[in-house]
Amino acid sequence: MKKHAVIWSVVLLALTACANLQSGQTFVAKQYHHAVVLEQQHDRAFAHPHNLELDEIKDLLAQLVYVGESGLVSKEAPMAVFQAVEIERLAPSLQQALQQASPDQWVRFVSFGQKQGILFSNSRKTEGVMFVAPDSKVNIAFSFINAKRAPSETSAMYHQYAKLSPLAFDGSATPLVVDKPGLQLKKMAGGSPSSMWLEADMKTFEDHLMVEDRYVAVVLPQTTLSLPPEATNQQASAETNAPSMTRRQQQQAIKQQLKFLKSLFEDGLISSKEYQEEKATVLARMNK
Repeated sequence: MKKHAVIWSVVLLALTACANLQSGQTFVAKQYHHAVVLEQQHDRAFAHPHNLELDEIKDLLAQLVYVGESGLVSKEAPMAVFQAVEIERLAPSLQQALQQASPDQWVRFVSFGQKQGILFSNSRKTEGVMFVAPDSKVNIAFSFINAKRAPSETSAMYHQYAKLSPLAFDGSATPLVVDKPGLQLKKMAGGSPSSMWLEADMKTFEDHLMVEDRYVAVVLPQTTLSLPPEATNQQASAETNAPSMTRRQQQQAIKQQLKFLKSLFEDGLISSKEYQEEKATVLARMNK
């Protein structure tokens, strides 16, 4: 009986360890706020492994915009897919995954965004895939964008990935908005553009990207959540290795935040009082 109990214990431990990783998936990053895996696709061929510059990945992620419901006045408005802190965490893992991927693997990712005042009103999650097609274009297709997280979804390390391929989606309540040279929505089989699948000619994209639109590095904030020990260690490591900002970069970041606040106010998404309060908060950082 004891022998059988030991065997069943081993089996249960093995099943628990594999429960959060589907067949054909290999982890590249498994952290509290994001996870990235390599996933086999036997019916597709990719231009992998591929070396994409980290700054290019950050620029691309920073330009991803979708139409979603604003939590301020409950109306649809253009919104950023990723927050700056998400980009800092996710981009290096995506770069590493593309460098490690084989021609029959694409990169699947999930990113958790925390409540950020006027930008997000709830904890969110964004999931998708990234790959480089044989024509060298970088593709990103989303399963969902900034969907609400359930209270039980406490860590990206244990995220259950969507089983349906994001390439199959032909409609969404959170469609992407593309307005930069080099970026376009993928044409579906019927000829209509996909709402959640974007392809990027990176050379054209980078050559035409305005200086003020380029991504500006930020310092990752310290989390206020109660993390498990392994996640706490990973978070501390990420914060230690986070790039520091020069005075010029700080000024550019503040300028972008002020422009964003102004656009929210002009579009009626925040009140005059909220605009003035947030503006004062941003300007106060210039003296620090």
